[in-house]
Amino acid sequence: MNEWISASKETLKLIGDMASKKPRDRLDLLNLMNLSLYAMAKSLLDWYQRLENPETLSMLSDEELQELAGKISKIAKEFVKYDIKTTRRFSKRGVKSDELKTFEDLYSQSLEDLLSFEDEEGY
Repeated sequence: MNEWISASKETLKLIGDMASKKPRDRLDLLNLMNLSLYAMAKSLLDWYQRLENPETLSMLSDEELQELAGKISKIAKEFVKYDIKTTRRFSKRGVKSDELKTFEDLYSQSLEDLLSFEDEEGY
């Protein structure tokens, strides 16, 4: 467990260092996103392993399990909502339309979609 915590702290430091680097070029941004997604994926896999371990689960009280489930489900909902919003936003890039002549036109239209998403879907 101590090794996992140390590795996770090092990953957080790398993400922080990359995120604070100025100026950043496109490759820096891609590297930051790749590292961030890798960190999330690794963390998720570790959670799956912990939840499949009866010994680990037996150490958690019902209250602790409820707290973890609430926090993790909240994080998951926020991430999936963000995923839906950005997928909608960037999927319009291939659309050829008289309404979308510049990037700014695309962005402002997508921003409206993002703001109305929560109302439409009941989130």
